[in-house]
Amino acid sequence: MFEKALIGKNNIWKYILVLFLVFVCTQVISGVLLFSTLGNEGIVALSNGNYEFLYAQGFSKNLIYALFLSPFVGGFFAFLGLIKWIQKKSFTSISTGASKFRWKRFMFGFDIWAVLWLCVFGLGLLAAPEDYTFQFDLQKFAILALISILFLPLQTGLEELLFRGYLLQGFQLLTKSKIASVLITSVLFALLHLANPEVEAFGFWLSMGTYLSLGLLFGLLTLKDDGLELAWGIHCANNLLVALLVSHKDAAFQTDALTLATNVEPVEGLISIVIMAIITYFACHKLLGWNKKKEAKETLAEV
Repeated sequence: MFEKALIGKNNIWKYILVLFLVFVCTQVISGVLLFSTLGNEGIVALSNGNYEFLYAQGFSKNLIYALFLSPFVGGFFAFLGLIKWIQKKSFTSISTGASKFRWKRFMFGFDIWAVLWLCVFGLGLLAAPEDYTFQFDLQKFAILALISILFLPLQTGLEELLFRGYLLQGFQLLTKSKIASVLITSVLFALLHLANPEVEAFGFWLSMGTYLSLGLLFGLLTLKDDGLELAWGIHCANNLLVALLVSHKDAAFQTDALTLATNVEPVEGLISIVIMAIITYFACHKLLGWNKKKEAKETLAEV
C-alpha cells in the first residue's frame, strides 16, 4: 500500500485542501441536520450533554444516534470524490496494496475482534452482573441495529481511510519513515476523540491511552498486512458491538443497547483493550502468514 502513495498528485497544499473540504462537508451536513431536526434549544442541549431535555421533547435515542452518524456517511462519499477530483487517487490506491480491496481480510479482522470483545463482555457480566442493567426493547433495538449496520461501516470507513490510508501514505511521503507515519497518525487518531465525553469522565490519560492503543494496533496491522482491511474490520466490529450491546451515561453514543453499564472501570477497560490488541496482532501474524511472505521476498531477492 505504501508503494501506492506516489499515485496521483501529492502536493502538500492538496492534502490540506482535501482535509479542509471534508471537514467543511461533515460540519455543514451536521449543522443542517441538527438545526432542522432539533432546533436551537435542542442543539444547545446536545452540546451541553443534556440528553434528558431532548428525550423530554420527544427525540429518541435512535434519532439522535442517526443524526450523529449521518455526517460521517456524507463525509465518506465526499472524501472519495474529493481525492479523485483533486488528487487523482482512488479508493483502492489508499486502502490496500493488493489489486483490489480484500473483503476476506476485512471479515477476518471483524471476526477476531468480535470474538475477543464478546469474551471480555461475557466475563464482565459473569464477574459483576450487578453492574449491568438489561434494557432490551425489541422495537427500539431493531431500529438501532438497522442504523448501526447501515451507518457504522461508513463511519469507521471514513476514519480508517483518512488515518490508515490517506494520512498514513501522506506522512510516509513527508517523513520517509513508515514507523514515524504510524506513530503520527495514531496520535492524531487519539486526539480526534478528544471531545468525546469519556475524556472528561475518565480523565485525559486513560481515555487517550485507549484510543492510542487502538490507533497503534490499526496502524501496525496496516503496515504489516499492506492494507487497511484488517483495521477497518476491527474498528467496525468494535463500534458495532459497543452500540448494540452496552451503553453508559458517559458514552459518546447514547443508544438503546442491550445493557446499560452502571459502573464503568476505565483502568480495566484500558487493560482489556491492550490485551485484546496484543492477541489480535499475534493472531494475525500467525494466521495470515506474514513470516512466510517475508521469507518469500528474501528468497526472491537472493535469486
